[in-house]
Amino acid sequence: MSDNAPAAEELAQHFVEHNTERKAVQSNMLQRSTKQAAQQVRDGAAAITIFDPEGHAGVYGICAARLAESFGRPVAYFSPKAEGEHITASLRTVHGFHVRDALAEIADRYPDDFTAWGGHAGAGGVTLKQDGLQRFAEAWASIAARALDDRCLGPEVVTDGELAVPSSFALVEELAALEPFGRQWEHPVFRSHGHIEQIRPVGDGSHLKLIVKMDSTDYDAIWFGAVENGICPVGVGRRYSWLTSWM
Repeated sequence: MSDNAPAAEELAQHFVEHNTERKAVQSNMLQRSTKQAAQQVRDGAAAITIFDPEGHAGVYGICAARLAESFGRPVAYFSPKAEGEHITASLRTVHGFHVRDALAEIADRYPDDFTAWGGHAGAGGVTLKQDGLQRFAEAWASIAARALDDRCLGPEVVTDGELAVPSSFALVEELAALEPFGRQWEHPVFRSHGHIEQIRPVGDGSHLKLIVKMDSTDYDAIWFGAVENGICPVGVGRRYSWLTSWM
């Protein structure tokens, strides 16, 4: 918005610094909350409720969305308010679960717990008295179990099917002509199959450098964060399904 190049560069740097800070906060929050979410999934919960005492109110909406995507369940991400004995949350969902309707039902059950709430089908927000958190979590999970009873809960990836032509830079340029991508106009994602020819740890050992053979052609690939607790999730010579996207 500036006609002055140095001023514009200064503003851009300001936003880069703030975005870098936000990414660090988001990464730390996701590390903490993913452990809670995984335990709730192991316990059979149909919806996830996170309480993060160190959560940042400007970021937990993003974290709730990431967790909903990773675990395929509705997520409510709570953090304390700066003052008082209230907690606030951002809520995100999966297909088949209506956030606002769920909030309305919980607020009707426990009206004294709620200070404010609102939202729509896909997302919402709520402010609760802190001692109402357990009641909220139990109701949130039970409503999700009822609403999603006919579904196999878990992460869902929608693809454009198998790629009908070989990968090439020309194809990348053709797909790039469809930009900009975003909500309801997602990046194209294609499904394919191949064998792993080689595996090599890189970086701090949690990332993998792969050579994958698909349709008689070898491709280099990097899988970031693949190794957890020293366990490698893939093996040489095994056949896997792959998702390919150019972003």
